[in-house]
Amino acid sequence: MMRQKAVEWLDEAAKIAANQPSIGRDDVANGTEEGKGNGTSFSITGHNAALWARATVPERRAVIEAFASNTVLTNVAMVNAHINDELGATWGSVMSRNATITVLLRL
Repeated sequence: MMRQKAVEWLDEAAKIAANQPSIGRDDVANGTEEGKGNGTSFSITGHNAALWARATVPERRAVIEAFASNTVLTNVAMVNAHINDELGATWGSVMSRNATITVLLRL
């Protein structure tokens, strides 16, 4: 029996890049909680952090790269996000290309 992944992170990356609602946006329902934000914040915390932990490094890189072209999100928080040196450098590149994101938290 094959186990299906809970999240297709490459699909989520495409949504982020295209300014579409994605799993981490504050205006999208995550798990059992109803989305209550205005769509300008993205976070990897709680339930979606467990899903993110299952993502491969290439999937994580694709999601991070997607933020480079997003013009809606202003705040990004990634808690326990398994960001290694390579992915940290990717964030640096993204932040140099995207002036819309004004807050990046990596806890």
